[in-house]
Amino acid sequence: RRVYAAQSTHLPLKVNMAGVIPAIFASSIILFPATIASWFGGGTGWNWLTTISLYLQPGQPLYVLLYAS
Repeated sequence: RRVYAAQSTHLPLKVNMAGVIPAIFASSIILFPATIASWFGGGTGWNWLTTISLYLQPGQPLYVLLYAS
């Protein structure tokens, strides 16, 4: 039998659960104004709030831009 040098077979990626927390927190902050707008946007004089609510829905360009930054 021949003995070969020990080799490591791992990927040098650091997986840290705390690395996910900022993304979850950012999503919550972005969705908060949209939630408030959906509650109060139904009345008269609140059309601007409804517009903000529509722009901050997941999948909209403004939402994606804010989430990525």
